[in-house]
Amino acid sequence: MALTALAGVTLGVGMLGSLVYELWRVMARGGVSEYDTTRRFVREQVPFYAIAVLFVVALLVDWEFASVAGLAFAIFILAYSVFQYMPKTYPARKPGLVDDVEAIWFLGAVGAAAVLLAAQLAGLTLTPRAADRMGTHRYTRRIAASPADVFRVFADPDLVADWMEASRVVDPTGPLDVAGTRFTLVIRGPWRFATRVIRSQPGRLYETYATGPLGADYRIVATLTPLDDGGTSLDLLMESTTPLGPIGRWIDRRWVEPEPHTAGNREVDRLVTLATEARAGS
Repeated sequence: MALTALAGVTLGVGMLGSLVYELWRVMARGGVSEYDTTRRFVREQVPFYAIAVLFVVALLVDWEFASVAGLAFAIFILAYSVFQYMPKTYPARKPGLVDDVEAIWFLGAVGAAAVLLAAQLAGLTLTPRAADRMGTHRYTRRIAASPADVFRVFADPDLVADWMEASRVVDPTGPLDVAGTRFTLVIRGPWRFATRVIRSQPGRLYETYATGPLGADYRIVATLTPLDDGGTSLDLLMESTTPLGPIGRWIDRRWVEPEPHTAGNREVDRLVTLATEARAGS
């Protein structure tokens, strides 16, 4: 799981505990202080937790500026807690053991999220464990099209979006057939993958690596071999990492992509169709 997503989970857990605590204060300790009233909860706490939800979601889906915005939000909460809540509000609420535990829980979670986001902005990452890998899927096809026509399906932004069942390719830094080029593959809504071309040998080899929300990533390596009849033998290797660790792997095996990898085969078959059509149109 990426540091940004991990920070989102950590912040979300802290906020959930805080929300439960504030509800408990209103229902079980209402009237103990001016801060423990239903009116104050609705007027001040509800908007705060609604904003917090937006930040948590932004972190989980790895929105472009989520790390910076999330870190600023966490620092604001910590500063408010140090200079306002703990010295003034907290004593007025006549705290007990439950209050102490919640304060440690909440500030610990927010502080941990801030550290994770600072590490993310500093360029640190979490290397996916082998256990989080979905495994390797290899697809082979004989295509009635030249290696150049097949290669074009990997290098043309519109064709890439087509066979990978995405909505579009955006923000390319250069041609997709040049190693080092970066682009974003938008699947739908916030579900998008920051992609980099690792290797590109037109008509022979193409490799990309992409990272997405919740720590998901994938690697694609396409090897093209010319055939005597003018066609192409395609060997397509796909590796990916599931988001949410073992929970994500279970969901994937159970519902998303059970054997025999129907979605993967459908995408590759669409790739073959596009390459064949490119040859027919040339």
